[in-house]
Amino acid sequence: MSTIKVPLDFDGIEDFDNIPAGVYPAVIEKLTYRPAKEASESQDGKAKSASVSVEYTVTDPEYEGRKLWQNLYFTPKAMWRAARFFKVFGEDYRELDVDEETGIVLSPSLGGIAVEVKTYVDGDWGNKVDDPPVPLGKAAQRSTTSSRKAAASDEEDAGEAEPAQKRRGGRAIR
Repeated sequence: MSTIKVPLDFDGIEDFDNIPAGVYPAVIEKLTYRPAKEASESQDGKAKSASVSVEYTVTDPEYEGRKLWQNLYFTPKAMWRAARFFKVFGEDYRELDVDEETGIVLSPSLGGIAVEVKTYVDGDWGNKVDDPPVPLGKAAQRSTTSSRKAAASDEEDAGEAEPAQKRRGGRAIR
């Protein structure tokens, strides 16, 4: 194996400051799909699961333009987080349309949507986004409408099998 030496000049580099943990308005810039890799394909020799990286740009005036990322892993133990993420937008999360060259997720198209993100600071790793974002404006309306349609569809499906149940006082009644 041949190697090359790459000179690194760290003189004059300022330390990176995290934004404080909290809730911030932001815009989803893009979702990038990262396919699974076998250990032999990975730089560190470890297998990698498929994932989507969500890039946000903070719009809060004090931290405007700062970037935040959230990784959604497609493993059996972590798939619930990806499902929650897509459900808040009322999107069908069962299939992604991805640009083969860039890995950019084309559908569902979430780029440009205004959201609120909850962040925390993870030691030396910096800011992390916690939980799914909360859609703002039209995206929130779209999410609510999609949720109502899904609930209505579920009720219709349940109604065909047995009478729909109504809830009153914590007890199901027919």
